[in-house]
Amino acid sequence: ARNSSVGPLTALRTIESEKRYKVARAQSLRDRFKGCLLCRMPEDESFSKLQHWRVVENEFPFDKIARRSWIVMPRRCVGRWEKLTGAERSEYQGFRSDARRYDIDAFLWTTPTNPSLPGHYHEHVLQL
Repeated sequence: ARNSSVGPLTALRTIESEKRYKVARAQSLRDRFKGCLLCRMPEDESFSKLQHWRVVENEFPFDKIARRSWIVMPRRCVGRWEKLTGAERSEYQGFRSDARRYDIDAFLWTTPTNPSLPGHYHEHVLQL
């Protein structure tokens, strides 16, 4: 099994961002009784309000390759794409189709076998 703290995503952050990410992730694992880390993050108001999804600024951006980095996640705390409702999937497909409106260049996600935060499905949205 691959060690999730040393994976391909590590290469996308500067050394400083990766250090901050590792500290925060360890803290999040210790504080998991306080609820989902992603659910506590403030929504980025520069994106149109979506009914089923939230967009938040990534506090640990992939700053080696991207100018801006966000995380898009369902409002409902659900761990896998397969668990999303039809309405959630449909709205997300619309968001992806409308990516150029927000100057989004790339979407990035981890595989189900190696999610960074397994309790809340999310994808990374990048402006390169």
